[in-house]
Amino acid sequence: MKALRDWIHKEKPLDKYDRERWLQYLSITKEDRKTIVAMKDDFASHIDEFIAGFCEHILKQKDTSVFIMDTDVIKRLKPSVKKYFTQLLKGNYGSGYFNDRLNIAHTHENIGVGPGWYIGAYTRCFQFATDRIFEKYPDKPEKAQQAINAFTKVFFLDMSIAMEAYAYKTHDRLKTAELETIYRLSRAAEYRDDQTGNHIMRLGHYSAVVARNMGMKGDEVEDIFASAPMHDIGKIGVPDSILLKPDKLTPEEFERIKTHSIVGGLILATSESRLLQKAQEIALTHHERYDGTGYPHGLHSDEIPLSGKIIGICDVFDALTTKRPYKPAFSNEEAISEIKKGEGSHFDPEVSVAFFKCLDEILAIQKRFQEETANQIIR
Repeated sequence: MKALRDWIHKEKPLDKYDRERWLQYLSITKEDRKTIVAMKDDFASHIDEFIAGFCEHILKQKDTSVFIMDTDVIKRLKPSVKKYFTQLLKGNYGSGYFNDRLNIAHTHENIGVGPGWYIGAYTRCFQFATDRIFEKYPDKPEKAQQAINAFTKVFFLDMSIAMEAYAYKTHDRLKTAELETIYRLSRAAEYRDDQTGNHIMRLGHYSAVVARNMGMKGDEVEDIFASAPMHDIGKIGVPDSILLKPDKLTPEEFERIKTHSIVGGLILATSESRLLQKAQEIALTHHERYDGTGYPHGLHSDEIPLSGKIIGICDVFDALTTKRPYKPAFSNEEAISEIKKGEGSHFDPEVSVAFFKCLDEILAIQKRFQEETANQIIR
């Protein structure tokens, strides 16, 4: 599972599109920024008093004081709040500002601060801002309204970034649960003839590398990586007497083995999950061959989805280089030779080119898993 977690557990930086989308949506103008910067000195003379009151308020509230375990937390919180206002009053809402807001929201979410309390902190900051505005412009309602509008936009911007962080973390947890379910179901299918589960993990890594080399991007590569382990889920329906047979299969037994693609497709059918839809596509097509002689439907060339072609070549390489009940492991050189023989017949030529282009990376992955397995045995 570590590989799956490492794949998805990345903090999500806000890219240029995110920043422009929010700035445009909230209509934060140059005039707004100028108005905010003009309040810098007015905030500076009251900021320490505000921060002290802010921290005192947190300590008094039953639902927020539980997050303050010791005085060191308050010591860290005070400069953090001061830094926030310093950044806000510069009027520069670029990548540094956005990502600082996002990282702070991630930190609060990680320690269990709910979004309601997090937004509550912004309301106190907004109240502090309006007090300073009316203090600066007691007899200039137009100026005061202009400043309030500008600060409202920025505080809503900050709250939007915070909610993006909370939503991303919620999605992240759901995705982790989905991936772990996929992995464990895949292990169940492979357990009888691969008790380490390394085959499905190697296959995911190999396939992702080939997918990237074929020009797939972002979510497409991730879908391949996460769905590949389900390719043989249909083996659940194959008896041990056939699956683990050490001798050559009879024609009847081989026909029974071939049903695992259909069974896998039926197990994964009608799901609304994007990953399971991709997994079904892979389960049904990874044994198809480019020349149309594969199974279960005899698809050929462009009729075979790219995902099936990629998992197909990676699965063959891993199967050849792994000891099975019916055969010893091939050397890498022998396996590579067999794959080259299958170019244009078994394998799509373009997929084969991509496979060999990233062969060094695939062999590095193979070596890493071999070393991890050896270490597990030693322990």
